[in-house]
Amino acid sequence: RELPPYAIPVFLRITDHGVETTGTFKHQKNKLKEEKYDLNQHNDPVYVLLPGESCYQRLTPEMQADIDNGKHRF
Repeated sequence: RELPPYAIPVFLRITDHGVETTGTFKHQKNKLKEEKYDLNQHNDPVYVLLPGESCYQRLTPEMQADIDNGKHRF
């Protein structure tokens, strides 16, 4: 409720292993960026806030195909 609409995350990826850090304790996000929300590249659950919806839904392969094919526009 506190975030403006443009700052609300579209995808949430829940992981139990944490994010790797550098020697200066910065988060290494490159691997996460490469894997994106692609369910074939990791086993973590991903939730998506589809346009026009008010709550997150667990991403399914069918939803992912619809997003990749442009059915849902963000």
